Amino acid sequence: MKYRIMLPHLFLIITFVLLILKELTPMSVHIMSAFSFGILAIIHVIMHRKWINAFLKNRIAKNSKNRLLFISSIILLCCTIISIISGVIISKRILPAMTATLSVQARNIWVLVHIVSANIMISVAIVHLIINVKRITKWFKVEKTITKSTSINS
Repeated sequence: MKYRIMLPHLFLIITFVLLILKELTPMSVHIMSAFSFGILAIIHVIMHRKWINAFLKNRIAKNSKNRLLFISSIILLCCTIISIISGVIISKRILPAMTATLSVQARNIWVLVHIVSANIMISVAIVHLIINVKRITKWFKVEKTITKSTSINS
């Protein structure tokens, strides 16, 4: 159970780090990481749908931590969508015919949109991780099991 929850989150973090380290990885790794991140973000939303529904029904929205978590989640989702779309538009590898038809000014605008959305995403992801730090550390704590030893008195 613990690994079913932990693994998608760890993969999400790993792909996010690969995206951040764009200058240190080949463009093909950046592109594959971006698509993987998008898929993992969808899985993440599905995994937390009960929490989202509870928030939207105002059961947990009164807590300021939950409000901040929800707002950061919405911003992350929007920035992810914008980054993926702008990345596809500016990529010469994914849709080279479309990229070739862009004017220099249009491409520069899309590059700026991509960079700004990615930088916002990095900042908000850090906030999102800080809010969830207690949950994340629980994944790595070893559960202690206490066993009773029975002794027979003779």
